[in-house]
Amino acid sequence: MKKLSWDEYPRPQLKRDSFICLNGKWDIKILRKTDIVKVSEVLVPFPLEARLSDFEFERKPKDVMVYSRKFTLE
Repeated sequence: MKKLSWDEYPRPQLKRDSFICLNGKWDIKILRKTDIVKVSEVLVPFPLEARLSDFEFERKPKDVMVYSRKFTLE
């Protein structure tokens, strides 16, 4: 299977002691005024317009995108 998102630290020469990569699948809701018009997943870090984001939806200029993802800090 082809790996589509990066999970390595983006700048190895500036590596920090701790690093959590948040790339990968995120839930996304598209809000138009007060209504949810689309619920889907998107592949971060790609922009919504990119095919690699795995997101297909005609957005309007005033739409609000709400990203969410659960993760645990240890």
